[in-house]
Amino acid sequence: MPAITQQPVTTLRDNIYDTLDRPAITTITRSRQFTGVLISLGDLDPKLAKRLQDITTRNPEHGLQLLLDYITYRS
Repeated sequence: MPAITQQPVTTLRDNIYDTLDRPAITTITRSRQFTGVLISLGDLDPKLAKRLQDITTRNPEHGLQLLLDYITYRS
């Protein structure tokens, strides 16, 4: 399982490309209060990226489980 990091939304905004370049789970805070989670997969094959996007759009629960499995496998 990859390390879970925490970033304020302003830091994430300023470093979004660096954050997305590696598989990770990032919790997002605003005014020190939890606001959400970003699951980043790093650089993906375009076909795999499209497939994961389609699955997550059609069935969010299944798609999120696949995303978590993928980053666990890659880390």
